[in-house]
Amino acid sequence: MSNSHSHDGSHSHTHDHGHDLEESLGLSRTLNSFTSYRPSLHSSLTHRLRRYHSLPLPHRSLLSTYPSQIRHASTCIDENASLLESIAEVGGTGVLGDVKNGVEGCGEGDMEKVRSVVKQFARDWSVEGRGERDACYRPIVELLESLFPDRHERNIRVLVPGAGLARLAWELARVGFHAQANEFSYHMLLGSFYILNCGVPVGHHTIHPYVHSWSNHRSRQNHFRSVAIPDVDVAGELQHERAGTLEFASGDFVQVYSKPTETSQYDAIATCFFIDTAQNIVDYITTIHNLLLPGGKWVNLGPLLWHFENKEEGGIELTADEVRGLVEEMGFRVEVQEKRVRTRYVGDEEGMLGYVYEAEFWVATKL
Repeated sequence: MSNSHSHDGSHSHTHDHGHDLEESLGLSRTLNSFTSYRPSLHSSLTHRLRRYHSLPLPHRSLLSTYPSQIRHASTCIDENASLLESIAEVGGTGVLGDVKNGVEGCGEGDMEKVRSVVKQFARDWSVEGRGERDACYRPIVELLESLFPDRHERNIRVLVPGAGLARLAWELARVGFHAQANEFSYHMLLGSFYILNCGVPVGHHTIHPYVHSWSNHRSRQNHFRSVAIPDVDVAGELQHERAGTLEFASGDFVQVYSKPTETSQYDAIATCFFIDTAQNIVDYITTIHNLLLPGGKWVNLGPLLWHFENKEEGGIELTADEVRGLVEEMGFRVEVQEKRVRTRYVGDEEGMLGYVYEAEFWVATKL
């Protein structure tokens, strides 16, 4: 599937008809997961309250504020659901023609993806997410700005695979690049379509990204704290005279971009927390090499948390040195910008547990 939508709200659709039914069922299941968020999360709170009431009375007396905390969490869930249901309302017709939230059921994996979307919105489209964005997106944007100082006079095309909710691609368009975002996940596609195309006012939604887990919180204030999204005028910022353009193409990266018509179409490719999603990274490198013009730039920032490790289908896991060596062997010259960029990924800075990546940051030139 290769659907595109632009920042001004217009969108076009092209996809292989042989996959129409599969795509429609997948999108229907995703829509169902968005609308199931509210009842599913309220059900989990009901179970939590039942556990409380199963305690001996003296214990309940010691924990007398716990029911009020559950009621507070319920309010947070409702605010999250307001965003997710807004996404589902426009997503069925906006992303793949006219797909309705139907009988296609969703499992726990789908619900986990919905919870992840809430956290991704906090990372990509809130003031509070700026720390992670500055660590991951800003180095890429600033490097590309320095590599293409004449981008306002030329049609410099940049592809962002694994774009998620599209903030990196949006930032590139904002500073004058003609950016195309690519994403495979229906959950991210629906979220990005909503934020890019639906004219959502600044701060329109209040969400609570940390309400889903009850572990490792220092206080309920931190547990239930809110963020407002979006933090910017998403469409308005791209209307400035020196802004570029933003398109969105959906589908598997290798399948979408291995077509002959995509050969030598991009001046640069920006991968952020992406290359470790490959089952076989040779496919990714081959595709990237084919997409770039001679002398084109591939900017990469991210760790190597190989997504197919320990999965039944398996994958090929390489070290950072091996990845860079392979990239050079396949027709690039690699320049390491920074060997260790310390960053979280959808982390809770106020929590008691956090994972910190030491991501690599390099640029490769197609020879």
